[in-house]
Formats: sequence, structure tokens, C-alpha cells
Amino acid sequence: MTEALWGLVGAFNHAVLLYFVALNAVYLGTTVFAFGVLRRLSVSLASIDPARLIDSSWAPPITLLAPAHNEEATAVESVRSLLTLEYPG
Repeated sequence: MTEALWGLVGAFNHAVLLYFVALNAVYLGTTVFAFGVLRRLSVSLASIDPARLIDSSWAPPITLLAPAHNEEATAVESVRSLLTLEYPG
């Protein structure tokens, strides 16, 4: 009886160890796959020219709201800064 119980405990230990190894192998595979995808994405993003995107007709129009309540001292500087933004209008 005791020998059978120890055999059952040993089998359970092996099953838990196998589960641990298999799960961590899946995690490792997922990490390696994600690293490859991120590397390809970073290479493709590095080849994009921001100036070409700004001049593109695909850029959506935007509206800028500048809160200026009690901002008399810095309002002119803020507006000049907003006017220097490079975005297609």
C-alpha cells in the first residue's frame, strides 16, 4: 500500500515537472517569436520618412485648442509655439 502511494506521488511529481517544462518552453517560444516581429517592425518603421508623411494627403485634419485662462504672460509664446508645428493644414 505504501509503495503504491509513493509511486503515485512520484508520478504526480513527474507530471508537474513536465507541465512546468512544457509551459516555460511555450513562453520561450512566444518571446522569441515576439522579439522577431518587433525587430522587423522597428526596421520597417526606421525606413519611414516623417516629412513625406506630413506632406501626404492621408494625414487627417486636426484642431488645436489652447486653454488661455489667466495666461496673459505666456499666451503669445504659446501661440507662436503652436504656429511652428509642422502639420498639413
